[in-house]
Amino acid sequence: MRIFLGHGHDVEPVYRHPLRVRTAEAYMWLAYRLKTLRLPHLYDYGFRVDYDRNMKDGGQSHVREASRILRQERFDVVVFGHTHVERLVNFRGGGTYINTGDCLRRKMYASIDTRTGNCSLRHFRGSAVPTEERAHSRSF
Repeated sequence: MRIFLGHGHDVEPVYRHPLRVRTAEAYMWLAYRLKTLRLPHLYDYGFRVDYDRNMKDGGQSHVREASRILRQERFDVVVFGHTHVERLVNFRGGGTYINTGDCLRRKMYASIDTRTGNCSLRHFRGSAVPTEERAHSRSF
C-alpha cells in the first residue's frame, strides 16, 4: 500500500515557484516572531490571506490535488491536514483522500489498515466521520 503524507500547503499555487516558497516562509517566520512578541496583527493578516486563498472553498482544491496524486503518481491513500477541514473521500476509481482536520479542537486522527486497505477518520472519542464517495476529479 502506497501512502502519501503531506501537510497540504505545498500543493497550493504559491508553493509552485521556488522564490515564492522562500518569500512565504520568510513572511510566516517573521509574522510568528511578531506574534510571540505580542504584536499579532501581521500574523493574523497572513492567516486571513492564506485562508481566503486556500481554505474558503472547503478544501476542494486539496481534494482535486489528492485525486491527481492518486491517479498520476499511483498512491493508494493521500493524507493532508493544512486546510483544517476534516474529510474522508473514497474515489470510485480507487484511492482515498483523508484530511485530518484540526487535531487540537476537534481531536481527530486517520486510521489506515495497510492489510485490508480500509481507511477511516475518527474522533479520539471513538466516533467516525462519514465517508464521501466521489469520481476522480477531471480538472488539474
